[in-house]
Amino acid sequence: MAANTLDLVFPARCAGCGRVGDPLCAICQARLDQLQPVYLKAPRLDGVCAAGVFEGVWRQVIHAFKYEGQHTLTQALAARFPLPDRRLEAALIVAVPLHPNRLRWRGYNQSALLVDALVARTGWPAANAALVRCRDTRPQVGLSAAERWRNVQDAFRADRAVVAGRDVVLVDDVFTTGATLSAAAEALRQAGAATIWAMTLACAG
Repeated sequence: MAANTLDLVFPARCAGCGRVGDPLCAICQARLDQLQPVYLKAPRLDGVCAAGVFEGVWRQVIHAFKYEGQHTLTQALAARFPLPDRRLEAALIVAVPLHPNRLRWRGYNQSALLVDALVARTGWPAANAALVRCRDTRPQVGLSAAERWRNVQDAFRADRAVVAGRDVVLVDDVFTTGATLSAAAEALRQAGAATIWAMTLACAG
């Protein structure tokens, strides 16, 4: 009854267009069905695949998930990831971590939520604890490309006992300059990872 009352007072709105009804309406879902994967390169990574370009409805939906705590979007977002090549089915799926201070402030790691949804979808092994953010960096938003690279240098540490000799798939939300993913990949390389790939929801246009 309480839930029904809340729905009446604060009805769900589509994260893409704001229409009342569902967290993601049928019209916006249809627009997302038109997303085309984008394949990218970044230092220390064997390859990066973004589910689409960070624009329009896709941008709005990701923003609602990342900054507005709309966790009900997790499954819909994770379903947009093009799955890696079948030869990576035994790869460890690892979320790009937040520093504990940032995690306490935000309350959740959006990349870890996406990993949970991917594991439920594929059954592939996850190892989020294999990578930690050992330095509390500034948010990347608003920084220049050069500042982004300096900001995340030596910010990550990987567990050699977990990743040595393994293929790893990093999961993050948005690829802008590749600085964060490259810094994370560098830590994994130093810990002996065999290959390192990345999947993101979006890339900058």
